Amino acid sequence: MDAGRLFRFDGGIVADTSPILEALIQASRPPLQLITVTYRNKPNQECVHLQANGRVNLGEYLLCVGVRMPNNDAIPLQSFLFWFGNHIVAPETWVMVYTGPGESVLTTQTSDKKPALVFHWNQPHTIFSDNQLVPCLIHMDISNTQIGHKVE
Repeated sequence: MDAGRLFRFDGGIVADTSPILEALIQASRPPLQLITVTYRNKPNQECVHLQANGRVNLGEYLLCVGVRMPNNDAIPLQSFLFWFGNHIVAPETWVMVYTGPGESVLTTQTSDKKPALVFHWNQPHTIFSDNQLVPCLIHMDISNTQIGHKVE
């Protein structure tokens, strides 16, 4: 048994000897995963970090701001919504959304040398100054999207 790789399940530690177990863990991750917000309330530094766990069409996602509720759910605020545009990203690509002004750019993350697609929300002020404000990532299912009729 390879004791070099351990996983924690239900409070116990289980040694991983199975590629099937690793595949199950990978399959349980969402295609685009919300990781963290860094530099909260710091102008031109506040940033939402996401990572692609597979090939992802960012055009299927919306990023919004919500108010955290006591049960850890969030209620979205109507005035903050960011659409990534139709960009396809490869697995392990970082997606970073700075809340302030700037230009979108494809670069490389300095800490792990993985690709990073950087966006700017172009807000005039920081968004996450209050710890009760949290980013919410919404996946849009096109099969359930309704579009209004054309006005003649």
